[in-house]
Amino acid sequence: VGPEHSFKSSNACILLAQAQKEGYIPIVFDTEGAWSEDFIKRWGGDPDNILYVYSPWVDKIKIVLGNIIEGPKKKEKKVKEKKVKGKKIKEEVLEEEQEQEVPTTNEKYFIVLDSIGGLDKYKIVEDANAGDPKADQGGLQKEIKPLMKMLLNVAKEKNSIAVCTAHYYGSPGQYGNAEEIGGGKFVRLAPDIIVSFKKSKRFLNDQVVGS
Repeated sequence: VGPEHSFKSSNACILLAQAQKEGYIPIVFDTEGAWSEDFIKRWGGDPDNILYVYSPWVDKIKIVLGNIIEGPKKKEKKVKEKKVKGKKIKEEVLEEEQEQEVPTTNEKYFIVLDSIGGLDKYKIVEDANAGDPKADQGGLQKEIKPLMKMLLNVAKEKNSIAVCTAHYYGSPGQYGNAEEIGGGKFVRLAPDIIVSFKKSKRFLNDQVVGS
């Protein structure tokens, strides 16, 4: 967590590159379109061996995580009857298999969600297309909580690691933290480790040369 441009995404990519070397299956959920082949290569990762999913929609990310939790679905044979020239003929047909977007092995995963602040509900698109855009009223945070629970489940049950990036925002309240993590309370409760990034200017002879 931290302010914008404070190395959060780059740090997540460095961790992912190391996880690749240690045999983890890397999965990237990019909600802001920030990950590119050049970006991954810059920090030592192999972009050709990463399952990359660009989507800001909570719903789609949940589907992919659900596939990881449940594993591949089997095709089942069903017997159906059809009439050919007045005669009933039984034939075996295969049910359509749901598209599998994740590897079907039992190996461990390294999942990056970058970032929680880029998540949204697909319902806003449906409402806009219907000509009836509505205010969120806290619904997005309610959707983010089960998503974080699914990530937690994958990390614990599959001997895997999940890394999420999130933004700080100023809290105007008189009490509590001066800076809060966006996405709701569970974003703070779910992780085993929270790394807080701060940003400061770097000077050389009174000239700003970096941060």
